[in-house]
Amino acid sequence: MRCLLFIEILIATLLFQACEQSMELVDRPVEVDFRICESMSTRSGKMLFAVGDSIGIFAVKRTDVNKPALPGIQNNQAYNVKWIKTVEGWSPASAIDKVVWVQDGTPLDFYAYYPYQREVENPESMILAVQKNQVDEQAFMLSDFLRAANTQGLTEGVVELNFFHLFALMDVKLIREGDVVATDATLEASDVCTKVSLNLGTGVQTPLEMGRVRFFCENPSMRLYRGILPAQEFLGGIATLQIDEKGVTYVYAFKDMALRSGSCQKFELNLK
Repeated sequence: MRCLLFIEILIATLLFQACEQSMELVDRPVEVDFRICESMSTRSGKMLFAVGDSIGIFAVKRTDVNKPALPGIQNNQAYNVKWIKTVEGWSPASAIDKVVWVQDGTPLDFYAYYPYQREVENPESMILAVQKNQVDEQAFMLSDFLRAANTQGLTEGVVELNFFHLFALMDVKLIREGDVVATDATLEASDVCTKVSLNLGTGVQTPLEMGRVRFFCENPSMRLYRGILPAQEFLGGIATLQIDEKGVTYVYAFKDMALRSGSCQKFELNLK
């Protein structure tokens, strides 16, 4: 009798442990693994992520399985979590920055941006601004913003995030027939958009602020200047490029032209 009782207790214990282990496997959330890809553009600016770079990621649950969901204040599976590039690869900055799949199988759409901003009140209206003084390389690079979106409505697997430039690059080469342009000449754009509100989900940029931007002289010997500006349109010759050289100022007005996200506009200005 005692032997039978011992066997019954042993079987009950084993069944309880098996049930407990099974529940642990079911309840344990599955983390999302990301494959981060840099911009494949040949333009200057941020092209390769370096160790220490960080991005912000949003994961959004679909309410309609046939329609991509956009990031907002609500319905996010992950809200502005921070991921950092390390020597080993990309990883969450902390435990709370991990992204997990929805356990009921709800499809997710993913959106990301660079560089990371700690305070993002609303992904529908993120504030982005270029450096107004881009004369050194660091300020020039800090003016470049990238965005990625994966709207496949995934429920598992590796999530690819392909980043693209949000702003535009302007390349300006200064020349002078029969003479050379001084290597210390300066160039700036005036009456241009310098700050925008970005809808991270749609990628639409809304102008917020106008101003002047001084360009970076990337190659003094070639008199090659570069500046990063938000996507915008130049209408009616209002926006201008101003070159100051040896106490003389040259002003060139833009004709009707549009700067598109990720584009590179090249100009050659003849100082006369």
